[in-house]
Amino acid sequence: METAEYKMTKDHLSKFTSAYLNKFFKKKNLPVEQWEIYIDGQLHVINSTQIIEQILSASPDEQIALAEALRELDNSNQDINTFLKHLALSSH
Repeated sequence: METAEYKMTKDHLSKFTSAYLNKFFKKKNLPVEQWEIYIDGQLHVINSTQIIEQILSASPDEQIALAEALRELDNSNQDINTFLKHLALSSH
């Protein structure tokens, strides 16, 4: 059972993380990339904008994990679109 203090902290963290992700993607201004993914023999075309929208609408726990991964990638100058492509492949 969650205490009121825990819920308030979790809600605050969730809002902070959501704001961070919105700011991160606006600041990055990533070029839109498009990928062709075959699932059960059918072609699906997915672009990075769709994956970003999925991140922004993910559950708070998922957003926290994704924000942490994005921070680590950004701090080590890794390609963010490569990570988004990985998410596209793993989510379908």
